[in-house]
Amino acid sequence: MWTTKASKDGMNWPAANLYCSDLSESNYHDWRLPKVEELLKLYDTSLTTTSTCKGPHGETLTFHTIKEIDPGCGDVWSGKKSSRVLDVGGYKVGYAWFVDFTNGGPKEDPAAWIANVDIYQHHTLCVRPSAGGPGAGVQADSNVTTQNASALALTQADAFTDTRTGLMWTRHDNGQGVTWSEAGAYCSNLKTGNFKDWRMPDDDELKTLYDPHGTQHPSCLQAKIRAEVCVSSWWVWSSTKGRDIAMPDWANGPEHTMKTFSFYDGTMRDNYRNQKVNTALCVRKSQ
Repeated sequence: MWTTKASKDGMNWPAANLYCSDLSESNYHDWRLPKVEELLKLYDTSLTTTSTCKGPHGETLTFHTIKEIDPGCGDVWSGKKSSRVLDVGGYKVGYAWFVDFTNGGPKEDPAAWIANVDIYQHHTLCVRPSAGGPGAGVQADSNVTTQNASALALTQADAFTDTRTGLMWTRHDNGQGVTWSEAGAYCSNLKTGNFKDWRMPDDDELKTLYDPHGTQHPSCLQAKIRAEVCVSSWWVWSSTKGRDIAMPDWANGPEHTMKTFSFYDGTMRDNYRNQKVNTALCVRKSQ
């Protein structure tokens, strides 16, 4: 099932993901960004529709799509992240795929249609798995895998599923600084949502929650993190091993550190395992 009109305004890729995950069109709450192949199912070269958007020089734009769908100005984000990463002065710049309905985009030349996830502003269409249903959508391709809507919807009181990554997160950390071992025990013993496979996230998983423009509920620490999560500390333990720090000769070998992630500035640092300065945030695979 598709939304019939793209977002009114263009937005970057992280904002597009939030736009769909927060959507409650037709009383459904499991909307997500579409796959590239799902978007291309909407593309039809035999159809030409005049866009209400204008080109950079005021020219009239046209796009090719099935009649039920209005893709805005033609460029529509997909949910697929590109493998391309550009290092700009130590800052990792990511890219994601989009479809240009004015000429088909990836259908003709996939390598040409990726865009910087933070800078480029494209329109957003949302999709959800369905065998039919009321309201604002048209039926998506029948080959799309149907997922459990209750697992995708951001409606659980204590956990939420990030539809971009397929990871389910606790909405709150443990509430106080703990050692790395204590953080691991906290997650492995957690029973939130009746699930028993909670664990500590690795450093890459924690990075997916970072939002430089994050706005938290007033009762939460004002961290740069997805709005669905409330943390009591900017620094959170990961399960990723840090560097070995040399110790004096009398010590029993090097000191092993673990990586922690900062939701203050998006950086990583190595911490001694016995330091009680970081909190525990837990994760599991949603399926």
